[in-house]
Amino acid sequence: MTSQETRHSNSFFAELIEIDLPKWASPERNEIFLQFASTFPGIVQSFQFNSAEWATWASNAECEKTFPPAFKSKASAFQKVLVIQVFRPDRLESELTQFVCFSLGVKSLTGLTFSFKALLKEESSSTTPILFVINA
Repeated sequence: MTSQETRHSNSFFAELIEIDLPKWASPERNEIFLQFASTFPGIVQSFQFNSAEWATWASNAECEKTFPPAFKSKASAFQKVLVIQVFRPDRLESELTQFVCFSLGVKSLTGLTFSFKALLKEESSSTTPILFVINA
């Protein structure tokens, strides 16, 4: 299917915008790209998604950590999430984790590690029992 045929098959979005899916992107991402481009034309126009930098970015195993410098310096954390959703949904969970950490100002979403040894030494004594509540 050519890009012209794909554009016509998504006629609703094609009427709103005349932008082609970048050559490096999977054809499966065409419809969501057209939705993205029609909703956020400023992002699509500001960043040259057809550039070699973006092709390299898309092929990176951890692309959410290696955005092209021009995009990385100008895009908001949420815009980065949107771009990952459009082009690399397989990396969305990792990008959302980064987004939440950035938004909350924390280094990690991982909770504190639990040590039975520390609990026994620091929180209990021969007169203070330990009660465990286990939820299955």
